[in-house]
Amino acid sequence: MIPIFSWVLCLSKSLEELERELVETEPIIERKKGKKIPAIILGYLFWLFSYVIIYIYLNPGAYGNVSDLIDIILTCLIQVPALGYPIIKPLLAGDYYTTAMLALVPIIGGFVAGLVARDTSDGILVGALIWIIGACISVGVSLYSIGSFSSDVLLGLVDELAGNSLFLDPLLLSILGALGGFIRRPR
Repeated sequence: MIPIFSWVLCLSKSLEELERELVETEPIIERKKGKKIPAIILGYLFWLFSYVIIYIYLNPGAYGNVSDLIDIILTCLIQVPALGYPIIKPLLAGDYYTTAMLALVPIIGGFVAGLVARDTSDGILVGALIWIIGACISVGVSLYSIGSFSSDVLLGLVDELAGNSLFLDPLLLSILGALGGFIRRPR
């Protein structure tokens, strides 16, 4: 019985030595973590402000003075997560210029977020989170402007948001976030 025990001990020693050699020779690849919080903030700001600029460009009579700008920003805060239907409607009507202008909004926001995130999977995640945060801000601003809060009003706002979005916005934000992350990924 003693020779078997010594054979197992000898075998385990050589396995430990082999494992130690493998660990020493194996290259350690550290994945640099992406910057998710700055990517979310910058992606959301680019998403919002690109829509403000395009909204003013497509509605030239809407901006007259600084107080109009505040109303436009509040309107854009409410409308920016629900651009799916406004993108599809002019496309079906043959107004490709308006479609292209409105489609630039999630493209810019998602691409910037992906560039800052520096990874494909982080870009997808950040793009989806930008839309979720934008939807929450939209519902919050809508509830504040309505002035009353009830479950019926909340469900109506969420239903309208989902219906107008057609989930095209989170899809574009995520796809372009992944593309931006792919371009800027560490090599």
